[in-house]
Amino acid sequence: MTGTEKHYRLVAGIESSISELARRFRESPLDFFTESDLHSWLYHALLEIPELLRRYGMAEASGKTVLVHREYPTFFRFRERLPVEKTGPPARRGHYDLVVLNPDFVTTYPPEIVTNQTFSMVEGKTWPMKPILAAIEVKLLTRRPSAQIMQDMEIDFQVLQQSDPWVSSAHLLVFNRWSALPHHQHGELKRMAKENKDITLLYVEPSERTPREIG
Repeated sequence: MTGTEKHYRLVAGIESSISELARRFRESPLDFFTESDLHSWLYHALLEIPELLRRYGMAEASGKTVLVHREYPTFFRFRERLPVEKTGPPARRGHYDLVVLNPDFVTTYPPEIVTNQTFSMVEGKTWPMKPILAAIEVKLLTRRPSAQIMQDMEIDFQVLQQSDPWVSSAHLLVFNRWSALPHHQHGELKRMAKENKDITLLYVEPSERTPREIG
């Protein structure tokens, strides 16, 4: 299997797991009390894919790891406000809810690079391959979204957009267990999706509601 074919299979598996999580939420929204429940379900679903469950050796014969990780740091600093822009200290970097690492990146570099824990070793650097195959952010709405929650979603959109040098595909998953999204907020989410076209938005409501498309 070529590298391209392997990546295609991995991406197909990621998209299938996301679709299955959406189906489960539509049918049984109260299975998920918190965003952590959604993260955990998706994490375990991804690790059921053989290519993702496999442990990949890192460079310099210094250990192996799986490709799926939670709270993986960004490779850049940014101020957590709109518009999101890369910047230097005292700004900090963020963390993606969940990532699937590029297996070529994992097998080419040592843990000091792959784990992305020591920022001074990776800050602002790029590599011949993008380190992250998929970066995923998750939001769960359990009450009417405040202006702050809507702003947080837009920040997530823009952080994912700014991540392009390091991320092959980016996903924002919004699960609404509260009620039908008010018309003006539905329009806001649609605008965000339009302005960040490289980000895949999935908006999910329980199946007893009439589905509405965003994007």
